[in-house]
Amino acid sequence: MQVKTTEQPCWGTLLPLTRIEAVSRWRLPGIPATAAAKGQSQTYAYELTCYYTLYPGENRLDRSAQLLRKSAGKADHQKMDAFVFAVPGVALGDPAECTITVPGPFWPKNLVIPGTPYTQLTKGRIGFHSAPDAGFGLITLGNEKQQVSLGSFMSTGGEVAYHSSLYGDGQRITFQHNDLRAYYLPERVTVYSDTQRVVVEKAGLPAVLKQYRKMVTETLPIERHTPAWVKDMILLEVYPKYYPDGFKGNYPEITRLPGNRF
Repeated sequence: MQVKTTEQPCWGTLLPLTRIEAVSRWRLPGIPATAAAKGQSQTYAYELTCYYTLYPGENRLDRSAQLLRKSAGKADHQKMDAFVFAVPGVALGDPAECTITVPGPFWPKNLVIPGTPYTQLTKGRIGFHSAPDAGFGLITLGNEKQQVSLGSFMSTGGEVAYHSSLYGDGQRITFQHNDLRAYYLPERVTVYSDTQRVVVEKAGLPAVLKQYRKMVTETLPIERHTPAWVKDMILLEVYPKYYPDGFKGNYPEITRLPGNRF
């Protein structure tokens, strides 16, 4: 099943093994909005195609996009910086019952304690390390009362390609991934995104982490001689210079992180 529009995106019901295609078009700058009413043919500068895929037996949505520069006109040196994938205003039931966990390394100013209450992060923006080199790019949301968790991340095939962020509007939080690109867009050039993956698991956060690990194993397979204990290893990266007493000053911050066994 494919749905394609001529003016505005067209969204349909997502079905197992169904790919829904939505195409949005923008007019070139300077083309009068009344051109269609006068019977004139319209020229579009860009064509954005978004792909959504669900899989049977999996609580998972994959989505990706491609951008085609159809007509350059006078602006022949447009530059593209990124595809932006967002899960806007996301919550699982009552936001007051939800918590946010963002695995990975942090700077002191963007530290999100595992299980931080949703309501504490609804103001402002928090940006994280680039992924998958310096950070994981994974953002998770949980509702322990309803026993459900959600995770959002990108599958880049191992390429260092995106930054994840939390945006709060004062009431709700948006998960955002900037899938980085660096292209000039002459006519007939198409740029492709990586794939965003959104998973929802009733088994909680461990099941979401399992989905992330599955993606990593498929795209960055573990060397076959890797010791078995590695899968349970906890790796901490510490910046003692940010604390007055160096590592001693940092130690209380480490010990209050749940599940680190220190």
